[in-house]
Amino acid sequence: MSSNAPIVVSGAGPVGLSLALALARSGIRSVVLEKKPKIDAHSRATLIVPRSLEFFYRLGVLAPFLDQGQRNDAIRILRASDRKPMLTFDFSELADRTPTPYALALSQDRTERILLDAVLATGLVDIAFDTALERFDASEDGVHIIASGGRELEAKVLVGADGAHSAVRKQLGWELEGKTYPTRAVLADVSVSPEADTTAGWLADPNAGSFTIAIRFADGVWRIIEAAVDDTLAEEDLPGHAKLLTERMFGPGSWRQTLWTAAYKKHERRTSRLVAGRVVLAGDAAHLNSPAGGQGMNAGLADAELLARQLQQGLAQPHLLQTNLHHYEQERIRAFDRDIRSLTDKLEAMETLPAWARSLMFSALGLARAAGLERIAARRLSMLPQLH
Repeated sequence: MSSNAPIVVSGAGPVGLSLALALARSGIRSVVLEKKPKIDAHSRATLIVPRSLEFFYRLGVLAPFLDQGQRNDAIRILRASDRKPMLTFDFSELADRTPTPYALALSQDRTERILLDAVLATGLVDIAFDTALERFDASEDGVHIIASGGRELEAKVLVGADGAHSAVRKQLGWELEGKTYPTRAVLADVSVSPEADTTAGWLADPNAGSFTIAIRFADGVWRIIEAAVDDTLAEEDLPGHAKLLTERMFGPGSWRQTLWTAAYKKHERRTSRLVAGRVVLAGDAAHLNSPAGGQGMNAGLADAELLARQLQQGLAQPHLLQTNLHHYEQERIRAFDRDIRSLTDKLEAMETLPAWARSLMFSALGLARAAGLERIAARRLSMLPQLH
């Protein structure tokens, strides 16, 4: 079976779906190939920052995000032991810069479902689940793509938004260059008792062996992130470990159920290039970094936002297409190296400090507030351009 579309996207995660939606809003058809049979049911990325929400606002899909997510006009981090304030990242000062001066806590499976529904409603996107990209042949004029099931496509541009194990990047022969941190982190989604389900803010335990934080993203459901665990902690022990973390953060008897767990290594890696002729990388296919501070999925959404704009103009004026793709490559590499790389290093250093050093650091937060560091951090976390 053969078909044509101006853009073919490999990967139906938040990056691929938001790119397809942005293109459809400009009347551009696309095909999205996804090797999985359906949207992944796991929560994974749970924080959407103001820049990404502004992107969704322009795409006309902000309302369902607000309906389903936990809005945070300010991120208030409270000490788990006594619920006293530790840090506040207030986004209200961004109100004159963006229509979305807040962050949103929402599981990634819901993010993908909202985007998928919006994409399908356009009638301009063919979503092919259970269809893996197998190989491609690129020329100066376009890309011939062969996918599983005997499907063949002709496109002006192929976008690899197919994650850390990208088939597109693999065929290009590019590597994710950089470093992997020695630490191994744990994510745990847990349900807690109504008495423990405070909405006053997020909870942190600065005195734990490594920095541990709990983020509320649904009624009674919290994401706990433990920055560094022993490598001997086995996968089968993660649900029980999540129960221990819950009761340490929320108190004895607070745990109700462990919904999902994952352990992972943290990275700071990117490809040396993002564009090879008519083939482009975006999201985790192009760069990997710690998800702390919402810099993972949101960095990929920033890729999709810029790439959609460059493709829209390049398809309308074909003589500009290659120049526009080159601009996308330069700008996103610059943004990763300037913003995400340094923040990843700083967060890793803070999260893995010895408990006594971290305690001293947080005891000095009064001075940090006086120096306006919380305000600077809020602007940085927003990921809005020209606010760093």
